[in-house]
Amino acid sequence: MKKIISVIAAMMLLLCCAAASAEPTKITESAMGFDIDINLPEGAVYTELATDSDITIAMIKLADETKPNFILSFASSEEYSDESNMSDLSEEDLNALYQTIAADCDNPEMEIKKLDNNITVMIVNDESITNNANVFTIYRGFFIQISVIFDDLRDITDEDVQTAVDLMGSLTLVEVQ
Repeated sequence: MKKIISVIAAMMLLLCCAAASAEPTKITESAMGFDIDINLPEGAVYTELATDSDITIAMIKLADETKPNFILSFASSEEYSDESNMSDLSEEDLNALYQTIAADCDNPEMEIKKLDNNITVMIVNDESITNNANVFTIYRGFFIQISVIFDDLRDITDEDVQTAVDLMGSLTLVEVQ
């Protein structure tokens, strides 16, 4: 009987731990008129690096040391009105935005995707000597960006870029009343 109670208690503890790890991490609260939550992979650590009224910069470090760091930044933009979302931009505006983002890249490639969470993102991947990748969107006049960075500047793989897209896809943008 004690063994059964111990097993049930252990199972309940495991379920509670699993439920706790599924909780989203709140990135910002009401600073921009909306909250941003993100679901981090198991074992990932979120560290805020800098914040003020106009910008927040944070790092997500995955448990797997062979994976890159992911730098999140949220910044207001004077170029886009408070009502602008990336999905609202014309093809001409998207191309102009791409040219701005890709200006520091040697050999950039761009892809636009609509994610399952209804966020439209632009992925700019540069596989040249600069070797960087950025996934970003615009929401109510704010840039929300995830950059893929290795501490030792080694090559970024398609899987690394997909992880950044998945992180962006796990964002929840919640209007603050």
